Amino acid sequence: MIKHVKSAASAAIVLMASSTPLWAVDSVDLKVTGTIMPTACTPTLSRNGSVDFGQIKSLSSTNYTLLPEITTAITINCDAPAKVAIKPTNGRPGTLVGTEGVTGYGETPSEIKLFGVGAFAGGLGSASEKLIGGYSMRIQQASLLVDGAPASIITSRDKGATWMADSLGLMLYHSADLYTSWASVGNQLPVAFRTMSATLGVEAYVNKSSELDMTQPINLDGLSTLEMVYL
Repeated sequence: MIKHVKSAASAAIVLMASSTPLWAVDSVDLKVTGTIMPTACTPTLSRNGSVDFGQIKSLSSTNYTLLPEITTAITINCDAPAKVAIKPTNGRPGTLVGTEGVTGYGETPSEIKLFGVGAFAGGLGSASEKLIGGYSMRIQQASLLVDGAPASIITSRDKGATWMADSLGLMLYHSADLYTSWASVGNQLPVAFRTMSATLGVEAYVNKSSELDMTQPINLDGLSTLEMVYL
């Protein structure tokens, strides 16, 4: 019993001070927390991501001019093992000299054999409303290393639902669903890795000079964005 309470205010203070339980607490909570962060993979291209064919001084007026292959190094570094694919996105749609599909990539003219085959290609931009040409790119199988070991190139044309071997390593197709990835030798399913390194080759062709405005310099202007897709 609390005696000698003179006011409601003082009574409240006394009651609050006396509200702590006198019995012991027989349990305690343990909170387990943390944050699951997604694996991060970083792609890198040498040459600052630029392939420069230099000055092209001689073009045929009746035939397309095939330019020599230029190579650059491509690496992907992940902070934990991850299954990753590359999806190319065309930055110059509507500029291919050839038959272009809805993705901006398409087939080269029948006379052109990029990498020795009838390849798919992207456009090289335009100048004076004239189409300049086309290009294609490939990962060179012999150069491919996954975590330091040889690997196989595989591709999917249905966003990773199914995969097939692709020794040519060509990366540009009509299909917007094309993915390129890597498997252990002899397999056809993507393998998780920390590091991938390879040589990326780019081959291009220029339109006939009769189809271009040759009164001024013409700059090749192809652009592909290599998007990382986590599988």
